[in-house]
Amino acid sequence: MKDAGGVVLYVGKATDLRSRIRSYFQQRTDTRYQIAALLRRVDDIAMIVTDTEKEALLLERTLIRKHQPRYNILFRDDKSYVSVRVNLAHPFPGICRTRKRVKDGSRYFGPYTSGSACRETIDLVTRFFQLRTCGDREFANRSRPCIQYQIGRCTAPCVGLTDTAAYGRQLQQALLLLGGRANELTAHLTAQMEAAAAAERFEEAAQVRDRLRDIATTVEPQKMVQAGAVDRDYFGWAIAGKTGAVAVLVVRDETVIDRRGAMVPLGGDMPVAFLESFLLQFYLPPRVPPPEIFLPVETEAIRGVAAVLSEQRGTVVRIHRPRRGADAKLVALATTNARVLSRAGTSAEREWEELCAALQCALQLPKPPHLIECVDISTWSGKAPVGAIVAFAHGGPAKARYRHYRVRGAEVPNDYAMMAEVLSRRIARADALPLPDLLLVDGGKGQLGMACRVLQEAQVTTLPCAAIAKPRPDEETDKIYLPGRKNRVAFRRNDPLLRFLQRIRDEAHRFAISYQRKRRKKGILSPLKRGH
Repeated sequence: MKDAGGVVLYVGKATDLRSRIRSYFQQRTDTRYQIAALLRRVDDIAMIVTDTEKEALLLERTLIRKHQPRYNILFRDDKSYVSVRVNLAHPFPGICRTRKRVKDGSRYFGPYTSGSACRETIDLVTRFFQLRTCGDREFANRSRPCIQYQIGRCTAPCVGLTDTAAYGRQLQQALLLLGGRANELTAHLTAQMEAAAAAERFEEAAQVRDRLRDIATTVEPQKMVQAGAVDRDYFGWAIAGKTGAVAVLVVRDETVIDRRGAMVPLGGDMPVAFLESFLLQFYLPPRVPPPEIFLPVETEAIRGVAAVLSEQRGTVVRIHRPRRGADAKLVALATTNARVLSRAGTSAEREWEELCAALQCALQLPKPPHLIECVDISTWSGKAPVGAIVAFAHGGPAKARYRHYRVRGAEVPNDYAMMAEVLSRRIARADALPLPDLLLVDGGKGQLGMACRVLQEAQVTTLPCAAIAKPRPDEETDKIYLPGRKNRVAFRRNDPLLRFLQRIRDEAHRFAISYQRKRRKKGILSPLKRGH
């Protein structure tokens, strides 16, 4: 479904498309506000025919991922997506934390439940297996061992104190532990210890023995599953008002190694279609589905998902609903986790709605600003001007909507001209990235006037604007200006609304500065030349 501008609003599938479309426009008992809002904007319906249900599932997932439709359920993970990265493309792979996954020959583990959990994992691996934690540039330029070697956390491959074969053995053992294969690692180390003892290398055997003891101590408290279990994921869900939650218990090698979850906007009971959509998004590459998945509902209605996941994994993936035993208990435990998530999500959503309503009243907006964008300009001593736009939704950053710009037209520093260029380029992309409910500019009345002028020239008359300016030395707090209003909006110093707007402005400033620094590192210290 598309709007008048051709922007994709919703992607769906059906075996009986005529019946599915008719259900939207007939007399409905569905009270979900998002359906009514969708139908008011739909101007065109496009169709793609597939041969099988499996092809339809794959196509739906691809289109949702590409277009990010506003009215599809886009699951918001309750984690910060911290992962452990091991760069296997390097002769001596290192281990580090990352929030970005790229196809660079590295292997990723996670996401982890928190940043601290990820750091603890890296600390564990370096203590047990002595993998390096330095960057590749530091590794290449080092001439003597660092302190990690001195305290027994690294074998100093940077200066040749260990060879690739020995380091490779350390790496393989670390990968087993990171992958949740503690039993395989224990068996491997036991064989290594016995071989060293048989060859009368007693010091080496003692070191391996101590490592075995430490690993057993670390892994033992996590035992929650019956012996003999294969890799499995257990799903549970819960509903709280218009918010639902799905929780996943990740079991690897007889051990619950993680709990993941996501929030979903709902109206009424959660249909099986929501869980189907969640499974397809949850197991997007590079995440690999396990051989068995357990759900709290009948699985006949989503049999096509198993075929898609089986093809993605390369082996058969089975989806079950357990009735009794340990598997049913773990599904119940996942459901308990989902209830906790749903309660937290309901509270956060309510706070966000209240904040948006208060902003609407304070800034005299036509509707609550559920999506806010802020634009900022940054230069370095008047050179290399850049612009940045950040977005906030659901009370936090919407980083998929972040954009940065190299300012091309400014030969001399001119904040107004640079602001106009960045805003013009942003509005030109409104078809691909819909405009927000509120545009916030970093600056005073001049920047606000320029923003209004750009919007007027682009015939965008329905987008509200506001400006946030830093205080003078004799003023207590930041100033908020609105178009057509002489005086600033009065906010107390510690007003939550003002703090929220300051948070958005500060994030835009941070994003602009970070891009500015990247350009400086590349030696780009002047405005772009023609043709660049």
